[in-house]
This record gives sequence, structure tokens and C-alpha cells, in this order.
Amino acid sequence: MFGLLKGWRESVIDSKLVYLLSNGKDGGILKDVYYEACAKYCEEHGGQSGDPVSQCWVSFEGRDYNIVFARYGDNVMVSIRE
Repeated sequence: MFGLLKGWRESVIDSKLVYLLSNGKDGGILKDVYYEACAKYCEEHGGQSGDPVSQCWVSFEGRDYNIVFARYGDNVMVSIRE
């Protein structure tokens, strides 16, 4: 796949983040993604995990982005800031 994020894994979360970052979007709602997986993703990327919010940093095309996941009903809302 793209292989651009630190600690790359071929996962639903990675692919959705790559889509958002590639299209210059600052976030959105991730459907069909369990919040627990996002919290674990943040732990694996040196961030902080909690409930209902987890955050971490990822590098993409030479820039660092703060990724915040928040539980939003049965989905996950993600916010991206450089």
C-alpha cells in the first residue's frame, strides 16, 4: 500500500487516515471502525489513549500531524491538525 505513516500497518485505520491526509481533509467520521482499535493505534504510535478521546502524532509526506480520535455513537470522529 502507501507505506507513508510511521509504524505502518495495512489496516482500516491507516487506509482511512491516508485517504484524509492525501485529500487535505482535516477530519471526518470513520465508519466501520471500532473506537478501541483507534485507542490501540494511538498507543502503538506513542500517543495517549483514553475513553472517549485518544490522540497521537503521525508523519505523512514529511509533515507531522496530530490525530485525535473521539467516540461518536457507533462511529469514530477524527480530527487532524498539523
